[in-house]
Amino acid sequence: MNFLAVSVYDSTPDERYIAKENYKGFKKNKIRSSLYAIKASLKYDQVILGHINLAIVGILIKIIRPSIKIILIAHGIEVWEKLHFIKGAFLKRIDKIFAVSNFTKEKLVSVNKVDPAMVEILHNTLDPYFKIPDVFEKPSYLLERYKINKNTKVILTVTRIAETETAKGYEKVIEILPELIKNNPDIYNLLEKKV
Repeated sequence: MNFLAVSVYDSTPDERYIAKENYKGFKKNKIRSSLYAIKASLKYDQVILGHINLAIVGILIKIIRPSIKIILIAHGIEVWEKLHFIKGAFLKRIDKIFAVSNFTKEKLVSVNKVDPAMVEILHNTLDPYFKIPDVFEKPSYLLERYKINKNTKVILTVTRIAETETAKGYEKVIEILPELIKNNPDIYNLLEKKV
């Protein structure tokens, strides 16, 4: 299969996933990577854009080569609100959208008026090189650090904490902690400990 992956951020590929000859990285140089991607697209039948923020690149590719097939990957919140100007125009020009969830598909259809037939679900997956532990145990250094025993139940919330990430729900976990502690007095309350 003849393909090329262009990355704005990385400089070299992880060759477990992709060979060097199929990869071009630009070390955060957005302008150079965009121009390169537009020029490189002339050699291919389709382009997959990994984020709606690349809409201008997609529009320019479509202007230069209207016959090229463009696919967008929609991750979530970035397409849940009404998209205007360039991003909205881009949605009208592309050929297919891979949404990571049914919820994201529903938002694209209801909020941005995308034809449901254009959207396919392509769920996020687990890295094939991710090592699943044979034994699930709490690390002893964490048990010592927080002075808890191995049978203590732990709530783990993993997310990016940013002002823009209001749909992650971590604030709901924080809000409910006092009620959990009140109803389950044996819960280890890290909030009251000095860490």
